[in-house]
Amino acid sequence: MSTATRHALHIVHGYNEPFLSLSNQYSRALQSDGWQVTTVYLTGAADETIRQKTIANNVVFFDTPDSKMKGLKLGLLLRIRKLVLQHDIKLIIAQRYKSLYLALLGSTGTTIPVLGVAHAFGVLKSASRRLLLKCFRSRLTMAGVSEAVTRDMRSHGENLRFVALHNCIDTEALEPKLLSRTDSRKKLQLADTEFVFANVGRLHDDKDQATIIRGFALISDKYANAKLLLVGKGKRETQYQALIEQLNLQGRVVLTGAVPDAATLFPAFDVYVSASDREPFGIVLTEAMLARIPVISTDCGGAPEVLGTHALYFSRGDAPALARQMTHMLNQTAGQRAAAGEQLFARLQQHFSFPPFCQRLLTLVRSLVNPS
Repeated sequence: MSTATRHALHIVHGYNEPFLSLSNQYSRALQSDGWQVTTVYLTGAADETIRQKTIANNVVFFDTPDSKMKGLKLGLLLRIRKLVLQHDIKLIIAQRYKSLYLALLGSTGTTIPVLGVAHAFGVLKSASRRLLLKCFRSRLTMAGVSEAVTRDMRSHGENLRFVALHNCIDTEALEPKLLSRTDSRKKLQLADTEFVFANVGRLHDDKDQATIIRGFALISDKYANAKLLLVGKGKRETQYQALIEQLNLQGRVVLTGAVPDAATLFPAFDVYVSASDREPFGIVLTEAMLARIPVISTDCGGAPEVLGTHALYFSRGDAPALARQMTHMLNQTAGQRAAAGEQLFARLQQHFSFPPFCQRLLTLVRSLVNPS
């Protein structure tokens, strides 16, 4: 394929993580096949540090306030239209629905293929959204970040093209940044003798850390050296602190608040626990896999696709079932837990590192740009 004239427009809602890293994976893959990429951040002020971190030939900051992200967004549409015409765009990739809305209307009257990437469940639940997307079905492809998200879209949408395009993490770049077990434990103020279960993420209902706390409470008396670390902040922090006190788990369950570069500290954990009720993909699961630590997870959403047969599962909200899986992990030898971690790491490299993602994306892009 010719490499000089193909220009892709990549529209991203904002540069908050994990979207900065994820959008960079898309741009990096396209550039490896000769594409020039213009990345547009709809929200977020112009930031030179973000510009330098963004993998793209051109970076454009729209710096749009949240209040102007609602409604018709005519001004944003005109700006997208100008970029489409200015760069002779041959492909548009839109991360999340608002970006997709702008991509489709901003390229009206063209034959430019548009790839809309859905990062959550319920994207096509709205009838008005489905109606709009059907108007552009001849050049629109919807990609879910997991088979679970893709199935959810397919259950709502008709006459649209759906594919699964799993996320990835850059294992080669991220693995050297992991701290040692000793250094990460020192940073988190953990004793070497403690057996640490951990969860990293927003303290919100959908992450359901309450079930993790209740599950841990069922084993805490029997395993005095066990500890639960909840890393993150959110609207349920006060509620969770009250639950910890109610269950007399002060000092055994620790709310750390937000921790900078938390992904580098996973080697401090003995087991990672996810209780999310509808994890679309689970970047945090891949971070645990990168650190080669075993995982206990709910058996819903995209988690089973990511973890495969190498994790322990429980049904969401089932604290006794989680407690049984925690007990199983505690009764395993260190060697058995290490072997499970190595299996997860191998699965990560095979399916969710950059090389397989790059191959998946480029195969899809070629089918869209050259459908014959």
